[in-house]
Amino acid sequence: MHGELTSASRAQVSQPAVVLLARLQAGGGGLAIGDLAKLARMDMSLVSRELRKLEADELVTRTTDARDGRITRVGLTPKGRGVVRRLRRVRDRHFEDALSGWSDEDLAALGALMGRFVDDLSAVRYREADDTA
Repeated sequence: MHGELTSASRAQVSQPAVVLLARLQAGGGGLAIGDLAKLARMDMSLVSRELRKLEADELVTRTTDARDGRITRVGLTPKGRGVVRRLRRVRDRHFEDALSGWSDEDLAALGALMGRFVDDLSAVRYREADDTA
């Protein structure tokens, strides 16, 4: 599915890069790299590697934090914002196409169940693995 998404949106970026771009868009201004890694739930080494590629493709820029020179912030370039817009448009159309045959009642039920699922998933904590299995 990732390949179809990036092909249809003419965005040749990796799956982790799509997540990082979306998080940067949601964050508004520049995000500290450590904060971006936490938001994306990715290891810092992966984030750093992906950011190097995104910077080389002129999709993101790095700046030094004005208040704390030890912190590097990352933000989207105009080209990066365009890529995020295209990715979102393609994804939204894909969802619309997939759900086009669903009744209003089915869509309402899906919405209610997804909301319940997200609430329940957020309320449950991870348990340690059972080594007997």
